[in-house]
Amino acid sequence: MIQTALIAFTDTGKALSARIAEALSGMRFRDETVEAAVYPHQETKAAWEECRALVFIGASGIAVRYVAPLLTDKLHDPAVLVIDELGRFVIPLLAGHVGGANHFARLLAVRIGAVPVITTATDVEGVFSVDEFAAENGLKISAKSRIKPVAKMLLEGKPVNLALADDVIVSGDESDIDRCILHLMVRPAVVGMGCRRDKDPAELEAYLLETLGKLGVELRHVACVASIDVKKDEKALTALCAKYDIPFRTYSAEELREVPGDFEGSAFVEKTVGVSDVSARAAARAGGAGKFLLKKDSRDGMTISVFEKYRRVTFDYE
Repeated sequence: MIQTALIAFTDTGKALSARIAEALSGMRFRDETVEAAVYPHQETKAAWEECRALVFIGASGIAVRYVAPLLTDKLHDPAVLVIDELGRFVIPLLAGHVGGANHFARLLAVRIGAVPVITTATDVEGVFSVDEFAAENGLKISAKSRIKPVAKMLLEGKPVNLALADDVIVSGDESDIDRCILHLMVRPAVVGMGCRRDKDPAELEAYLLETLGKLGVELRHVACVASIDVKKDEKALTALCAKYDIPFRTYSAEELREVPGDFEGSAFVEKTVGVSDVSARAAARAGGAGKFLLKKDSRDGMTISVFEKYRRVTFDYE
């Protein structure tokens, strides 16, 4: 689920935010459902920490001043967009490629009848964006400093090889990092997890590392940890993902129920969260096409499933 914060500064902006929230209802982005919530501008910091996209309604200068103290880098900052108070223009400010702000702006503009204003050089020139390609395909970028040389070559019309042994290498082997300009790490493993409320973070971490070790899966190959949306603020899960810089994806009970396949369920779990199985369904939902390495394991109020995505990439990300 893509948590999105709508932040307005005036009564006019607040009225528009309600319209935008309605427009976002049911919208899909990067194969996840967008969930919008209105945040007071005084809670921008909380929105930054909790959401994957922030949409400001008002002047871009005000939005810049609010987010400036919170910036980390282009690989970790959430998408930040601005919409004028009349809803005429949608402007992505930050995380245009990795965070998806540019693509998000285009989708949102269609829904509210606005004009997307994209200023990123590669988008303006209609040039392939290697960092957006990486984000859309779940590939980890070796270092953000290596993105710029590749983008520069593309903008200058120079050929760039995207292969296993040329300028941009897509592989799971870290030894390739010094053989190319940019290394995109393949991360085929998806971990589905669930746990009892207020579970000890150290216990959950040990359980994950032990399970991956038994399966021969390296932590650096984990694309994300997935769970149900009622666990989006669960300390043990969020702390684990933050420690190892692993994306945390959550899905609604309805989204998990729609996952095809046979899953071992629990009546207690279904009564509690609305779906009989969390870890396996979440892993399969986040993984897409692939297979289970571990369908489900449980221990002391924790469950884990490990799914291996088919190793493929696509250029069809618009």
